[in-house]
Amino acid sequence: ENIRNVEWPHALTRIGVELKDVGDVIVEDEFAYMVVAPDVVKQCCRLLPKELRGVGVTVSVVEPGEYLPVDGEQQKMELGKLDKRALKYK
Repeated sequence: ENIRNVEWPHALTRIGVELKDVGDVIVEDEFAYMVVAPDVVKQCCRLLPKELRGVGVTVSVVEPGEYLPVDGEQQKMELGKLDKRALKYK
């Protein structure tokens, strides 16, 4: 699987991250950059590589002033209707 094919809203909700805690997700080349609330950083670092096995994901925290993408493609961060219904019953 390729990082461009990851359905980010689904991957994040499967590891217990609510989309209200996620800002932009930008994919540039073979890297994905995402902005998340400080209280879910550890959760993303620990669980995303396990959730995205086969994609070859390494998660690290970007410190202020480090590289941020300029030519990447912003990912849609919306769940489909069926996914929203499934979350109601959890």
